[in-house]
Amino acid sequence: MDTSFFRGNYPEQCSLEACAIAGLPTAEELTKEGVEWTEILPRVSLSGDSQNAFAIEGDETEARFTHLRFKIYPDGGVARLRVYGEPAPDWDRLKRIGGDIDLACKCFAQQAARTKNPDRQARLRFVIPALSLANGSAVSAVP
Repeated sequence: MDTSFFRGNYPEQCSLEACAIAGLPTAEELTKEGVEWTEILPRVSLSGDSQNAFAIEGDETEARFTHLRFKIYPDGGVARLRVYGEPAPDWDRLKRIGGDIDLACKCFAQQAARTKNPDRQARLRFVIPALSLANGSAVSAVP
């Protein structure tokens, strides 16, 4: 939890909850009373004007979640919430949708064997988890 530049008006504590919901739920569906949220980070203390890092431990590290709920106590300034982990695709949903799944990703130690347009073969790029090369970019593309 990044409280950079918030020196006096940052929250003293925070917690993080997660849930797994199929499909693409609306905000109203996520806030319904029947949604089962799991606390993955119990209430922890924060420091102002700093990057507060916390590890998620226990059985929750093996679970698949689709949504997070960030709680702060009391209200205050948070610059960013950064969450790191491993993506876990919903293979059943992908089967229902149909179509191709591109597994040519460097993190799977794979490379593309062909493309629909042979002229582009030499310009194949992999999307890999890496530090951003440009501000605001979530992933980096490398040849």
